[in-house]
Amino acid sequence: MLCIMKSIIIATDFSKVAYAAACYAAHLSASLLVDTLIIYHSYDNELYVTTDIPIPNRQQLQTQREKSLIALEELRVALKKIAPKSISIKSEANDQTLVSGIETMIAENQTELIVIGTTGKSNLEQVLMGSNALTVAKEISTPVLLVPATHTFSPPKQAVLACDLKHTEDTLPLEHIRHFVSTFSLKLHILNIQPTASEPIADTIPEQYKLHELLDDLNPTYNYIDHEDTASAIIHFANEHDIDLVISVRKSYGFFRNLFHKSITKKLAFKTTIPLLLLGKKIK
Repeated sequence: MLCIMKSIIIATDFSKVAYAAACYAAHLSASLLVDTLIIYHSYDNELYVTTDIPIPNRQQLQTQREKSLIALEELRVALKKIAPKSISIKSEANDQTLVSGIETMIAENQTELIVIGTTGKSNLEQVLMGSNALTVAKEISTPVLLVPATHTFSPPKQAVLACDLKHTEDTLPLEHIRHFVSTFSLKLHILNIQPTASEPIADTIPEQYKLHELLDDLNPTYNYIDHEDTASAIIHFANEHDIDLVISVRKSYGFFRNLFHKSITKKLAFKTTIPLLLLGKKIK
């Protein structure tokens, strides 16, 4: 029996990328059995664009809030045409920082997933994950789904779980992994990439056994690859196997930042239109 999600937060800056991510979330909500979609906008940064001293007055706050609420309502109306009628869609805007605002929304609404676009208004030559998306992914433990700029929704069929074979039993968030795999009937691929000059194979064998013990009931394929560039190897694997969703556990900032870093060849980067689901470590 599938569990109902209380709510999904859609973080938006009203860019085209954010709109695409919001539409993706609205489509996704039907399969995830969501009660409520919450569209959230932080206008914290927008208050200081034209002033040297960041002290907004009451009129500035009110003006920015009114502009934000108008834009949010337009987005809410658009998403109502996509999401199932049974799903409630509401919106919120405030002058909290993005992370603080999302944390407030999570606490008030029992949120189980955050969806955010991965370029926002940043330059395409920058890291594919814009600064906002990267900050949210780094600071918030709730699962975060990062939707690339060019991605259009289709129900995911195949997912790859990037696993580092370190403290597997203590860190893998099995409940979240199982939820997404069962909800979409995903074909799951487990992928471990080791540098060519890494620890001896004997040191990883116990972790491999544990990985099988934890995940064999999901009937995944197991793939062990030697490659110096983890990010490039994951993206290459995803492209080769028609992967619709990359899943990673947030153990380190550097890993998921590098996953879509601009240093990867342009050919690979521009072909990578795959959403990235970042899960928090297992809570003991």
